[in-house]
Amino acid sequence: MPWAREIDLHVPASPVLNREASIGLLRWLAIAGSNPVAVDLSGQQLEPAMTDALADILKKTGRLTSLKLINCRLTAPQIQNVCAAMADNKSVLALHLSANSCSQSASTIALMLQQNSTLKTLALEACGLEEPGIEIIGRAASNNRILEELHLSSNDWGDKGWSAMTTVLESPALLNLRMSLVDLPQEKVFADFCQALENNTTLKRLTFGDSDELSRAQADCLNQALEKNLSLDHLEMLYRPFTSLSGSSQGSAHSGWINNCRLRSVSLVALRFTEPECDALISLLKHSGSRLTSLALRASYVTRDVRRSLVDAITKNRNLKHLEVDRETVGLSGDESDAIDRALARNRRLHVAAGNAVHQLWNRSGLSLPTDMAIELGEAFADCTTGSTMTAVVEALFIKV
Repeated sequence: MPWAREIDLHVPASPVLNREASIGLLRWLAIAGSNPVAVDLSGQQLEPAMTDALADILKKTGRLTSLKLINCRLTAPQIQNVCAAMADNKSVLALHLSANSCSQSASTIALMLQQNSTLKTLALEACGLEEPGIEIIGRAASNNRILEELHLSSNDWGDKGWSAMTTVLESPALLNLRMSLVDLPQEKVFADFCQALENNTTLKRLTFGDSDELSRAQADCLNQALEKNLSLDHLEMLYRPFTSLSGSSQGSAHSGWINNCRLRSVSLVALRFTEPECDALISLLKHSGSRLTSLALRASYVTRDVRRSLVDAITKNRNLKHLEVDRETVGLSGDESDAIDRALARNRRLHVAAGNAVHQLWNRSGLSLPTDMAIELGEAFADCTTGSTMTAVVEALFIKV
C-alpha cells in the first residue's frame, strides 16, 4: 500500500472562524480520507463545543499527527478534555498548548504523559504553570520513555519544579529541552540540575537563559556541565546569564560552551553583544577541533570593534556553513557582508567536496552501496569535522584503495 502524504492544515489566526466554519472543519477532519493531518488552529478562539468535537476526533480517528492549539484562550475544562482524549491516542506525535492557561490542568497533563505511548513533543510554554504543576509534569515526564521534546519556558518552576526537571534529564528519550525565562532556584538545586546535565548522554538541544544573572557558583556549575556534556549539538542562550558576575572576570565566565567543541549549532540572544561574548565566540570559531557549522546572533546592539573582530573570525573559519544575523541591525557594511557570504559559500563547497570524495571511495572499494546512500553518508561524514580536513583524509584513503 503506497504511503499517504501528510496534509498540513494551518488555519490563520485572523480572521477568527465563526462557529459554523469551525464545526464544518472539525466534521471534515472526522470523516475525510486516510491521509495523516497536521492541524494548526493557533490563535483561534475555540468554544467548548469545538474542543469537545476535537477530543472526539482524537479518540476515534488515527489521522492527526500534530495538533497546535497555541494561544486559543482555552479554559481549564477544555484543556483537560483534550488531554484526557490524548491519553489513549496513538497517532498524535506533537501537542502544542503554549500560551493557554494550564495552571489548573497539570494533573491531567501528567496523567496523559503517563498513559500516552506515542507523543514525542509537548509544548507548554507561557502556560502559567507554577511550582506544583511543573513538579507533577516533570515527574511524569521523567518516567516517560517516548517523549523527545519538552518546552516549558516562561513558567514559574520553583525549587521543586527544578528538582523534578533534574530527574527528567535522566530520561534516555529526551532530546530537546526548552527552559528559557525561568527564575533560578536555590544554588544547591541548581547544582544538582547541572550535574544531571553534565551526566546526560542523550540531550541534543538545550535552550537556556533569563534576565537574571548567574552567581559565581552557578556559573561554575553550568560551565562544567556545558563543557563536559557529551551529547549536546545545539545550544541557545537567551539574554546574558554569564555577565556581571560579582568578583570575577567575565572571560572565564564563558569557559563552558566555548570549550565544548562538539557543538554543531550555537544561538546567542542578547540585547547587547559585548566583548566577553565576542571573545568567547571567537575562541570557539578559532578552535581547531570545533565542529560548529551553524551560528545565530540575535542582538540589538554590537560595537564597531566587536563587529570587526567577529567578521574576521567568521571569514577565517573553515567549518561554518550557516549564519543567521540581522545584518542591518548589527551594522555590517556591504564589504563585510560580501566577505561573510564568500566564506560561507567556500565552506559549503568544502563539505560537498568531502562528501563527493567519500562517495568515490565507496565506489572504488567495491562495497556496492547505492549512490544516494553513499552520498548521504559522505555528507554526514563531512559534517563530523572541517571540510578541508575531511577531504584530505578521504583523498589519502582513496589513494590506498
